[in-house]
Amino acid sequence: MQTKHIKIENKRATYNKADGTIVCGNKGYKIEFEFDSEWDAYEEKKARFTFWRGGMWRHIDVKIEENTCAVPVLVNVKFVKVGVFVENYISTSNNAIIDCERGALCGGSKDIYDNFELEERAFIVSKDNIKAGVEVIAPSDKYYGLKKVSIDTQPIYEYTKGLEENLANIEPQIIAAREAGMDAIVKEMDYKVAGWYQDEISSQQYEEDWENGGYKKGGILDSVDLPSVDLLKRITDFRGFLQGYRYFEGGYSLESLWVRKLNGCLDTSSGVEFSDMFRNCEYLEEIPEGIDTSNGTNFSYMFDYCSLLVSVPELDTSKGTNFVSMFNGCSNLSNIPALDTSNGTNFYTMFRNCSKLSNIPALDTSKGTNFGNMFSYCSLLVSVPELDTSNGTNFTAMFNGCSNLSSIPALDTRKSSGFATMFYNCSSLVTIPKLDARACTSTNSFNNTFYGCKALTNLTIKNIKANLTIGSASTYGHLLTVDSLVGIIYELINVSASRTLTVGSANLTKLANVYVKQIPITDEMRAEDEFIDSKLPFVVCNSTDEGATLIKTYAYSKGWTLK
Repeated sequence: MQTKHIKIENKRATYNKADGTIVCGNKGYKIEFEFDSEWDAYEEKKARFTFWRGGMWRHIDVKIEENTCAVPVLVNVKFVKVGVFVENYISTSNNAIIDCERGALCGGSKDIYDNFELEERAFIVSKDNIKAGVEVIAPSDKYYGLKKVSIDTQPIYEYTKGLEENLANIEPQIIAAREAGMDAIVKEMDYKVAGWYQDEISSQQYEEDWENGGYKKGGILDSVDLPSVDLLKRITDFRGFLQGYRYFEGGYSLESLWVRKLNGCLDTSSGVEFSDMFRNCEYLEEIPEGIDTSNGTNFSYMFDYCSLLVSVPELDTSKGTNFVSMFNGCSNLSNIPALDTSNGTNFYTMFRNCSKLSNIPALDTSKGTNFGNMFSYCSLLVSVPELDTSNGTNFTAMFNGCSNLSSIPALDTRKSSGFATMFYNCSSLVTIPKLDARACTSTNSFNNTFYGCKALTNLTIKNIKANLTIGSASTYGHLLTVDSLVGIIYELINVSASRTLTVGSANLTKLANVYVKQIPITDEMRAEDEFIDSKLPFVVCNSTDEGATLIKTYAYSKGWTLK
């Protein structure tokens, strides 16, 4: 009986690939599990074997005894997922993937990938190089802008549009294949066009295909074997390389396909564009090590909505400038590797909807301008590293929905014209050390900025020119300290047209008996604060002091109404 090994650690199941494949139709396999101590307390453990057959997902549960169980007989499947659970108590967070070869009961096969329908095969040759017996697996015309023509009654696809000029590079391979057989081309043809295919897909066709369930046929991976490394080195554009592959007909889930067909073989060393590379791959759980992104500049949407992704390997992002939505929607991702973002300018929605992310690695954001929605809906995020936001112009909804975040680092916001929903529903946020509002002049600059900040106690805002709401009755902002409230009123710029500072009734009560008096401006004060002459600076004093006035009245003298 052949033994396969699966390690269970931190609820993650990992298969020892060195143990090889399972040949369908055979009974002689067992799995030996290596559990960490978390499972010691449970005796009734079961293994769940999940596989695609007959147009649907099926599963078989097998009891684990002495950390071992038999593998059920599998027929006509391409891979099997194996997870472990104790009913109503504990389960693995992923499945280990074991590839399956077709056995005699499946009709036999020399290759575990050789399970594709005949209609997915075609001839790709030029009119001048037609020769019988040269067969390759071709991409569908639907995806590559190819047109079908008939020559000598054979189905022929010839390159059109931008791909036609690359035919000259492919013809030598066809000539070589006349002597070497079809394998050389089978292994390389689709990858020859991989760097160009994105431009051949019209947005209309893309939307239609997406509405019809995503790319299930005709893509660059579902009907080819591994390409040569030399060929892949020519590809510089990996945009949308695997975008939309939710699953493949016949049960090829991307989580299995990627590991089986590309792990260790995909050479991305020349890659510049990595945007959308894995976008919407909803069944992708992990990325193999060794993806060379050292020349990459665009990482936008690279893992966008990979909702089952739990880990990401180290990536060289030192040349990256665009990180828009790189991890957006990765709702199972709990940690991020160290990233070199020193050249990054756009961080919009970079970690949006990463709902299991609790912390962020150090990031160099010194060149960043757009931080909108960067961490929005990271509901488990508890800390944020120091961020250089000195060039930032957009902070809209940056921390929106970060309900477990209790504090943030000081941010340089001098160039930002607004903070709409920046801290919306940050219900655990206690301290906001500093916001500089000098560029905010619109009535919407602070639209719902602090809404739902029920725990907010310490708040510092500098150089306030636009209408501002920091509290509302007992709903939010009602815990602000008197020092914070006084400091905010101090920072109100003297305006000619009336402005409103809404603090809420609870805070108005705290300020009811606070008296202040104006103080003279010194050279030291001007050196520290370029707007000091417009603020009419004051100090808190006793009601009996000369020049003392209620702080609400003092604010009104600067053109501000407190309510």
